[in-house]
Amino acid sequence: ELLKVSEEYSNYKPKVLYNIAMSLYNIYKISEAIEYAKQSKILYLKLHEWEKVGDCYNLLIVLNREIKNYSMAETYLEKGFKIAKSDSFELKAKLYHNYSLIYFDQGRYKEALDYVNKSIKIKKENSIPEMFVSYKLKLNILFNIDDLLLLNKTLKIASEFINTKIHEAQYLYIESKKHYFLGEMDLYESNINKAIKILQGQKSWKEL
Repeated sequence: ELLKVSEEYSNYKPKVLYNIAMSLYNIYKISEAIEYAKQSKILYLKLHEWEKVGDCYNLLIVLNREIKNYSMAETYLEKGFKIAKSDSFELKAKLYHNYSLIYFDQGRYKEALDYVNKSIKIKKENSIPEMFVSYKLKLNILFNIDDLLLLNKTLKIASEFINTKIHEAQYLYIESKKHYFLGEMDLYESNINKAIKILQGQKSWKEL
C-alpha cells in the first residue's frame, strides 16, 4: 500500500523500498531484502542523493555478508568508497566497519583490526555515535588473536560507550569469554547470567 502511495511522490519511493528491505532483513528474508535494497539504490542514484546511495550500499554489504557472498559484499564496499565525498565521515566509518566484519569472518584478523581502527578513528574525530558497535567488533578481533593486554585496555574504553541494555549484555558476554579463557568460572557464570536476564527482559532473541 505504501508503495502505491509512493508512486505519486518519486522522492519518497526509494525510502519506502529501503525500509521494506530493512524489515525483510530483520525477519531473515535476505534474498527479498537484497532486491528491495537494489531498487532503492537505483532510485537514489537517479536522484543524485549520494549519502542515501551509500546507505543502500552498506545495507547490501550487510545482506550479502549474511549469505556469505563476500565477493559481492566487497564489490559494494568499493562502490561505496567511490561515491563517498571528502566529508562523508559517517559513510566512510560504516564502510570501514563493514570491511572489518568481512575480514573478521574470513579469519583475516590483522586486516580486520586495521579497518575497525580506521572506523573508530573517524567516529571519534567527528563525534559520530554508535561507537560501541565498532568497539564490540574490535574486542572480538582481539579475543581471536589472543591479545589479552590490549583486550583489557579496550574493554575499559568500550565500557564508556555503553548506552543501551543490549550494549550492556553484549559487553558482559565478551567479558565473560575473557573470564572463561582465564579459568575464572565464577565470574564467567555471573556475567553470562546477567547478560541472559538483560536479553530476556529486552526480548532480544537473536542476541540471546
